[in-house]
Amino acid sequence: MPKRPVNRMETNVQHTGAMDLPLRGATVGVTADRRSGEQSLLLERLGAKVLHAPTIHTLPLVDEGDGGELAQLTEALALDPPVAVVLTTGIGVRGWLSAVDASGTRDRLDRVFAGADLWVRGPKAAGELTVAGHEIFASAASELGAELVARVAARYPAGSRVAVQIDGSADPVLVTALAEAGLDSVAVRVYRWTDHPDLERAGRLIETIVEQRVDAVTFTSSPALTRLVDLADRSGLGPPLRAAFHEEVAAAVVGPACAATARRVGIVPAVEPDRARLGAMVEAVAQHLARPRLLDVAGERLALRRAAVVVGDRVVELPARERSVLEVLAARPGAVVSRRTLGQRAWPDGWADDHTVGVTVTRLRRRLGRLGSAVETSPRRGYRLVATALGADVSA
Repeated sequence: MPKRPVNRMETNVQHTGAMDLPLRGATVGVTADRRSGEQSLLLERLGAKVLHAPTIHTLPLVDEGDGGELAQLTEALALDPPVAVVLTTGIGVRGWLSAVDASGTRDRLDRVFAGADLWVRGPKAAGELTVAGHEIFASAASELGAELVARVAARYPAGSRVAVQIDGSADPVLVTALAEAGLDSVAVRVYRWTDHPDLERAGRLIETIVEQRVDAVTFTSSPALTRLVDLADRSGLGPPLRAAFHEEVAAAVVGPACAATARRVGIVPAVEPDRARLGAMVEAVAQHLARPRLLDVAGERLALRRAAVVVGDRVVELPARERSVLEVLAARPGAVVSRRTLGQRAWPDGWADDHTVGVTVTRLRRRLGRLGSAVETSPRRGYRLVATALGADVSA
């Protein structure tokens, strides 16, 4: 079998030089089940701290003992060939080919593909077909299933047989839509999605997003995104989760289908790569987060992230309250901020007494080390950060 084509975008990101760390000090949540290790490695090589919290688990049917059923369906399609085959996901195409290879029915599937128009939803499915040596008839420019349904329904007369490789959800939306358009649509399920066995990590990620202690969260599949939002809604954190994504936390989606899902559940993506590729998404995240707020503190540059600050070449992780106090002081460098104002702005309930504020400032100073002295006390008035705003810089 031919080798998979190299993705130049992913290769470029993967080999970024050690001194070029645009995500240094940034924290990125990763919700992916599949290829999460590769994605995490790409992000970490750019300097990010990764919080991996998958929400779904992908189960190939062949691994569950259902490969025989897929082989039987392939045999049935060879006996009653479809005029078109709609292929929606890369893992689905690859899994189907692997299943028929294992069952010895690859020649039947090759005949089905050779005699039908092959429609693909996006570049991942197209890439798998190309590697397997099959010619693509047409693809959806929008990479959305709705476009495929409209174009396939318009091209073939009612009653035409169409096979549809569906994703892992329980509801075969495209199959139903084509059937409603009058076509004889046949569902081909290659894998299914279930809840990830460790949803506690997802719960912790939701809390981190709500507290805005993460700079970005990546989504490489619509089900992972909807499951995270569903978990947040069930725990009563849905509204603050959506608010966090609208404010400081960047939602990064891998492609148009995932972007459409995000908007449907009330999240506006901040990062959408030009190409629906993992490497392109990571690069887009790096570009989006490469400009943290910068301050000159005692002649040294300090870059503010959501859960950390970068002081020179040192990353200092800050608890939520200390980070919030620093954020309030940094908003007006050199200006005195009263204890009352700090207590109102840096605490989620809008209140903290003077003692609590003072203890938090002391802890902040300690964590900043030598630069802690730049957080000055103004007797009977409050605190100020002796610093000069530098704006943003891609080399932070």
